Amino acid sequence: LEFRRVLFRSYRIAQESINNILKHSGATQFSVHLDAQPDHAYLHISDNGRGFDLQSISAGLGLDNMRERAQAIGATLDILSEPDKGTQISVRWDGEKTESAS
Repeated sequence: LEFRRVLFRSYRIAQESINNILKHSGATQFSVHLDAQPDHAYLHISDNGRGFDLQSISAGLGLDNMRERAQAIGATLDILSEPDKGTQISVRWDGEKTESAS
């Protein structure tokens, strides 16, 4: 798997997350952290917005797109959110594991 592809998909996930934060969360702060190396990548995005119930949210917020992008590079996507407690999104890609699975 090309590392550039991993970086591009990570960028697109971050872009979708920030778009969601700005449009839906009401957050006053958010942070984006990316640790990207040729053998692993970790992306973490968090906000202090209104959060949401994962069980009742529609796919219209781009969450499905983020899941598909993570899956396309063999990464895991974790979304933690609760009403009135903000949201955290983490994407983890282990290059060695993914490349050996190809």
